[in-house]
Amino acid sequence: MSAQRLSEPAVEPVSLDEFRDWLRVEPGSEETILAHLLVAARLALEGHTRRGFVSQDWRFTYACSLSGGLMRLPLGPLRAVVALRVYDAAGAATSLAPAAYELVRDDQRPAIRLLDLDARARAARVELDVTIGYGPAASDVPAPLRQAILMLATNWHARRGDHSETGLTLPRAITTLVAPWRRARLA
Repeated sequence: MSAQRLSEPAVEPVSLDEFRDWLRVEPGSEETILAHLLVAARLALEGHTRRGFVSQDWRFTYACSLSGGLMRLPLGPLRAVVALRVYDAAGAATSLAPAAYELVRDDQRPAIRLLDLDARARAARVELDVTIGYGPAASDVPAPLRQAILMLATNWHARRGDHSETGLTLPRAITTLVAPWRRARLA
């Protein structure tokens, strides 16, 4: 299975103005650095929790040894299926209608089950385009996740690369804050 982000979130969960207020920094000061810290903090926490925070589109491509036609998504929460295409051995694509699959809206392990047995039998590869995230607005993101972004970006801003910590671990206060949203991983 491979994953490709098709679209970035339209907004960040924490705005530049919120971050400046949090840091008590004057407007116009370090705008680019602060904006990059917010994006980096969001990406780090999305990776840590295996969740998209603000709605974003992804494409997941599966080699077809699908157990029972089930395609587990590596990210959540699942908002919508945008498109599902089945490719045969010759590379010809067939788009499937929503009746040919079902959504398994499990918070920990969202999945799509391919119901069309004919499509399942001829599939050499499946491409699945989905929208993940809590919603299109920053306010849709749970407050503790937004707070964790602020805390992590603040940590990076204060240290400016002068970390005594080894590795790429997140500070304990932040991992504790996001723990309820971290998706379990078995492998």
